[in-house]
Amino acid sequence: MPYTTGFGLGYRITEWLNIRVEPKWHRFEFYYEDQPQTKSDQITSYNTFSLGAGLYGAYRPFKHQDNFLSGFLLAPSIRFWPTVTSSEPGNSFTYFNKNTNSNQEITKLDPGILFTPLVINLSVGYIGGVDAALRPGPV
Repeated sequence: MPYTTGFGLGYRITEWLNIRVEPKWHRFEFYYEDQPQTKSDQITSYNTFSLGAGLYGAYRPFKHQDNFLSGFLLAPSIRFWPTVTSSEPGNSFTYFNKNTNSNQEITKLDPGILFTPLVINLSVGYIGGVDAALRPGPV
């Protein structure tokens, strides 16, 4: 999966918690193992579109420090991005695998953990102007 892109529209519930609705586009590309990832070596590729929700945190462990440490941010997230549609006709692709000498099927995948819709992440960052940026309200 070379990329996932999209955006989120949400609402900040508290200083440290927000929820978002997220449309996302994902690209899947398939190659033989240990082969160059070039167009001529590609088995197949397809795009998917998912529409899901995300719950995001924003924890500042040094919030009350009066120095540069106050801007450090931990941002855990849990997202559920189920696939709505795929550019792969029939949601699968059958091909003759030259390594196993048999027909193989590649089925539509979701973008998350073990190709499920579940995505969990922890981002570490730094935010400037922290007082205004973390007030409750629209994201």
